[in-house]
Amino acid sequence: MADCKIQICGDRSVIVAFSDEGGTLADEKARRFVKKLAEKEFDWLIDSKILEDSAVLIYNPTFITYGKLCKQIAKLTKKGDVFLPKLSEAEQKQLVHSIPVCFLGKYAPDLKKLCESCGASESELINRLCKRDYLVRCILGGGKLCLSDAPVEISLECEKKEACAGSLIYENGRLFIAPTDIMTSGAIIGLSAFDYFSDSGEIICRPGEYIELSSVTENKFKKLCEKKENITQRRKVNIERQ
Repeated sequence: MADCKIQICGDRSVIVAFSDEGGTLADEKARRFVKKLAEKEFDWLIDSKILEDSAVLIYNPTFITYGKLCKQIAKLTKKGDVFLPKLSEAEQKQLVHSIPVCFLGKYAPDLKKLCESCGASESELINRLCKRDYLVRCILGGGKLCLSDAPVEISLECEKKEACAGSLIYENGRLFIAPTDIMTSGAIIGLSAFDYFSDSGEIICRPGEYIELSSVTENKFKKLCEKKENITQRRKVNIERQ
């Protein structure tokens, strides 16, 4: 049970909080755990919800006691099929989503403000943003992708406004990508030409995978947006990263 902790949050509910140790992601552990519960169809389980790094279980105490519930959770989490495999950094980077981004004009209304705040030119900042791969840490409300820390170490707040689908957002030292239209107080610094959803409507990028950004011109961006086949997700499997 070293990978998770069980906390009582009511007469009929518990929180199962997962650890990020070993390079795995707590939110993905919670997602897999809830999926495994649904497959088992336990008669004692009334409902389950996924939080950012935890799972909330509502159970029927007439079917199972708290002690037996803890043992059942321990049994499920020890099987190994709930958690992500503990991969090395090189192995994790075998799956990278390449995302073309336009950092120009109306597509990046707050880029200039961010450049002024960190003392870099637009070309310098864009190069810094595109130089590394970003780990998809978790998926927030509205399908908002939370990436690993951005290579910009400043605090920048902007007026709350609507960000359209595909907006690259800098907020509190992190980068976010909005697959759907949302309200944000972060800095909108680019717009991506990328199909985030599969034919079934599921978000393609999952926690534990990587994203790389590439800067494209406005003309190139428009062409990508005109042809959906050119903006669908591009997976690079079993590549060598230097």
